[in-house]
Amino acid sequence: MVELDTDEGRVAFGPVAAESVESVLATIASDDLNGHEQYLGPVAELDMIKSQTRFVMNRLGECAPTDLSAMQKLGAYVGLAKARELGSEGILKAVEQAGLRGRGGAGFPAHFKWRAAAKEKSPVKYVVANADEGDAGTFIDRMLIEGDPHALIEGMLITAEAIGATYGHVYLRSEYPEARGILQQAIDDAREAGLFGNSYDMEINVGAGAYVCGEETALLESLEGRRGEVRARPPFPAQEGLFGKPTIVNNVLTLAMAASILREGADTVAALGSEKSRGTVVAQIVGQVPQPVCVEIPFGGNVGDMLREYSGVDGVTAIQVGGPLGSVFRTEELDDVELSFEGLTESGGLLGHGGFVCYGEDFSPRAEVLHWMDFFAAESCGKCTPCRIGTQRALEILNRIGTGDESDSDRSLLGDLDEVMTNTSLCALGGLAMNPVRSTMEKWPEAFVANS
Repeated sequence: MVELDTDEGRVAFGPVAAESVESVLATIASDDLNGHEQYLGPVAELDMIKSQTRFVMNRLGECAPTDLSAMQKLGAYVGLAKARELGSEGILKAVEQAGLRGRGGAGFPAHFKWRAAAKEKSPVKYVVANADEGDAGTFIDRMLIEGDPHALIEGMLITAEAIGATYGHVYLRSEYPEARGILQQAIDDAREAGLFGNSYDMEINVGAGAYVCGEETALLESLEGRRGEVRARPPFPAQEGLFGKPTIVNNVLTLAMAASILREGADTVAALGSEKSRGTVVAQIVGQVPQPVCVEIPFGGNVGDMLREYSGVDGVTAIQVGGPLGSVFRTEELDDVELSFEGLTESGGLLGHGGFVCYGEDFSPRAEVLHWMDFFAAESCGKCTPCRIGTQRALEILNRIGTGDESDSDRSLLGDLDEVMTNTSLCALGGLAMNPVRSTMEKWPEAFVANS
């Protein structure tokens, strides 16, 4: 879709393929927009936009991301002003009432972490934004930083108000250079405008490409200048985090959600969704799908309906939900899966960062399983034996299963590895590594038989 900013607001053309670009540009130059067959009209009136409930994505595309004045007219830092009126306890109550849960993977209630850090007496506390967005098929953190960096900054400032933090770090993946430039400009502008106050500052720190640094304690190790390895817990980061000080680590989407909760009001957000999954979910639907999209809609309903309404499922045979560590579903299964944290958990999956990677009719279950386990073995930090050795042994067994080299004990040994890795690994990389393997082998057993 191509958008154009006019005196009447944003309008769109679409879908625009490469061969249509010249005619679209000619139409724009002529000012006769209605004359083009791919002219869609005002963006705000498109069914796909009107059917969404955009809290965290509401300013994307509305103005230049580094135009602080324009962003403030659209509501930036309104939530921060309310947070400073409420004080620490008021912020914590609002976040709890709205049911904010971490959007980076585990879905842990944010207010528990924030309240634990707020209780600590240390004069030095940190807020860390995890922008090391490494899951395949996810990109909302990048969209927010490049399209509305002040949403992240405001969320970090609100978190700082809640826990009494004095400094913030954005741990940004190195593959996002454009995001880095936009965010740095936004930070400089917010600081110059006095939005940081007298006792807070922040900076950007660029990661080195390790997948495991998406895990909060490995991220903190990296921030401290060491190899990114997972820490044993307790103590948890809220008590002893960055440089041994109380630290809150949340991903970009979670922090931006916090800003929208304070802006819109906890009651408004809590009124949407299900009992344990309140508010909205940002779904990123990609892969071999008729229409790749990123949408923000209330929790509830089922995953299948969401996919049909926004992206289509023609030709889609398998969908991995929640990143590479997430389970794989047959497309038709998702009609019975509620779009919520608990709905996906009860179905043997996880919501994760909200990624839905779709596979077409050429989906090769065995090839994908080998690819995932090879990735996990390569990305293991090596700190704990179940993950360091388990992923390598699992890869060796999977290479044998379904071939003439498979032994009678391989499948039972793989099941034993699954149990050990799931229950004893230090972090989710080892703990969830067997999720896609287990679900794929259960649903496509014929792909793991010799000569299949």
